[in-house]
Amino acid sequence: YEYPPTDRCEMFLKIWKQMKVLLIDAIEIIIEVLRKWAGSVNTGNSRLPMNDNQVSDLSTNPLFTITMHMHTHPDLKAKEITFQLNEILSCKKTLEAKYSVDSNCLAYPFGQYDYNTIKAVNNLGIKACFTTAPSDIYGYSDRRMLGRYQVFNESSTSLKNRLNI
Repeated sequence: YEYPPTDRCEMFLKIWKQMKVLLIDAIEIIIEVLRKWAGSVNTGNSRLPMNDNQVSDLSTNPLFTITMHMHTHPDLKAKEITFQLNEILSCKKTLEAKYSVDSNCLAYPFGQYDYNTIKAVNNLGIKACFTTAPSDIYGYSDRRMLGRYQVFNESSTSLKNRLNI
């Protein structure tokens, strides 16, 4: 665990922890209220980390594989199975329609999943699902709970040291 470097950051994390369990419509309303409170202007879709052209470029690059990460990026834990199935299918259909990507892999938003999530991915035949737990993957690893390592903006030496390579 890394402690927040500032009081402002700590407050943001507390607010986000409360918001991340909400549906996207409620989150967007709260964000707009916070923007108005802070005197900030609405920046449109700049909240998205990438635009369609950037994702399209990545989808055709052999170094990258585009996979599912949900349609509205909800915390899946404790959501009903019908909601989870719809989120996964909506994401899959969007990737297929916009980028001609047929993905059978999924990265859980916030690394969160529950029994319903496991049932949903089994039902849909998803081949591999990734959490945010930093762990190695072996032949016997459960394909629905695979670990992944976050790669920071760091030197290769720093990354190797962190991974104990």
